Amino acid sequence: MEYGTKYSTSPFDSEMKADLSMGKKTYFTKSGGKAILDTSTGELTNTSAVYLTFEAKDSNQFIKIFVKDIDILNKMTPAGIKLFTFIVKGLEKNTNSIVIRNTDLIETYKVNKNTAVAMIKELIELNLIAKSDQKYKFWVNTKVMFNGDRTKL
Repeated sequence: MEYGTKYSTSPFDSEMKADLSMGKKTYFTKSGGKAILDTSTGELTNTSAVYLTFEAKDSNQFIKIFVKDIDILNKMTPAGIKLFTFIVKGLEKNTNSIVIRNTDLIETYKVNKNTAVAMIKELIELNLIAKSDQKYKFWVNTKVMFNGDRTKL
């Protein structure tokens, strides 16, 4: 994009549509106690019916970042944003924890051990993550970000 260019429609829509990975979601609904009339014989038959509804879904992975707490990003250092990105990329669906090893951060972001420790400390102090009683496991603040449906926790 160039700074001075103006668009009458969003220039991002075509890129987004090209990036869509469509899947489908199926909903089942059941109705019972219905009678069907055979018009050739006049016979009534009780039946149950199952109706299928298909809905197109974007199957690309995404993470919800809740608007209410989005300003926390403005308080992060560049190193903290790297760890935030690491968490967003690694957070599994419908979970509220993630494994973070210093060695993973050192290898992924080419930082030293002190920086890796500082990254974790920063996100703890910003209440984005919390240590668990298991080594390398951290709780993710699901008020800020989540992958999936929080009601399934």
